[in-house]
Amino acid sequence: MAATIFNAIVLDSFDFDENAKIVTTFSDKFGKIAFVALGVNKVSSKNRYSIQTFSNSEFEVFKSKKYNGLSKLKTGILINQNNNIANNYDDYLYVSCISKIIISGTNFDQKNYKLYNLLNETIKIINNKKSSFSCFAFFLFYAMNFFGGS
Repeated sequence: MAATIFNAIVLDSFDFDENAKIVTTFSDKFGKIAFVALGVNKVSSKNRYSIQTFSNSEFEVFKSKKYNGLSKLKTGILINQNNNIANNYDDYLYVSCISKIIISGTNFDQKNYKLYNLLNETIKIINNKKSSFSCFAFFLFYAMNFFGGS
């Protein structure tokens, strides 16, 4: 099984085992994709920073052959951690809401590069503290097209 490399934004993660997490991301190539990250809860893990919520990372994953199957993380490289979002509660709520919209509104392997770019730019702007509410409203307005609204 060959590994696939892609950029993705981490939308959610939860503990799966003592040292593992299941991570849900939205990627530029595959749309929403989930994978198991073995050993990332260990202090010595080199992949633990790449799976922080709302971070933008490059992942190398052994992709599952089933469209809704669970893939396996090989390596992750942090590109942008977007940690300023956590400093303001409103910003955190905006990005959490956007994350939940993407998770519930898209199917696994539903490719949409424009939605990925919209998500990426929205998170960057909110992380840089530039009119967070306006950016959130902008995202909701333009995301309606992706989810069947007009």
